[in-house]
Amino acid sequence: MRAQRGLKDLCFRCADNPYARCAICGHQCPVHTRWPVGPVCLRCYRRTIAYPETCAACGDTKVLIALDATGARVCGSCANVSIDYTCRSCGHSGPQHYAGMCLRCSVVQATRLLITVDGTMRPELEQLPVILADRASRPQRCAG
Repeated sequence: MRAQRGLKDLCFRCADNPYARCAICGHQCPVHTRWPVGPVCLRCYRRTIAYPETCAACGDTKVLIALDATGARVCGSCANVSIDYTCRSCGHSGPQHYAGMCLRCSVVQATRLLITVDGTMRPELEQLPVILADRASRPQRCAG
């Protein structure tokens, strides 16, 4: 649910996104999310999530969603907020796809769930989740 109109719940598509100046690009746009840095448009949200950078406070490569007292960009942990884009499985910072996991770990998890019946995996299929995950995490290019 994104919002309510009266007693009706509205999804992301049906809810009206308020317009505001994006805290990252400075353009007047529909607000996609609000981070400690301020309102963020969809374009900046996607770019910031996809390309983690070095946090000015901790030095880790993370999704930077806030500013410190000097105006340097910092991660959620260093800004003392619970918003975090770190994979709970491998620790990689970036887009989350399934249950707080990055794309690679999500593919491994989903594949394991699909190819096991009783929690055990046939020996000849043990590498399949990793192979699929590695394939999914590489950008695909046209061979032509």
